[in-house]
Amino acid sequence: MGTVCKVYIIGDHEKISITQGKFAGFINLGEESAMVIETEEVEGKYRIIPVNSISAIDIIELAKVNEKREEIPSYFK
Repeated sequence: MGTVCKVYIIGDHEKISITQGKFAGFINLGEESAMVIETEEVEGKYRIIPVNSISAIDIIELAKVNEKREEIPSYFK
């Protein structure tokens, strides 16, 4: 957690949208898995992205191994 990444998301009519931010974990969304990103657009805003809609992920910066980071709500772990 804490790795900065850019996620390419397939939307309607094969349109690609991009979200960039810190990886916060995975959650279950119904019966599917979803990736949680803390967006760079607004601090404290999380975007939930269904795994089956992800086209590609660019790793911008790896999280530091011993870096302390603010705890996020437990339902994102």
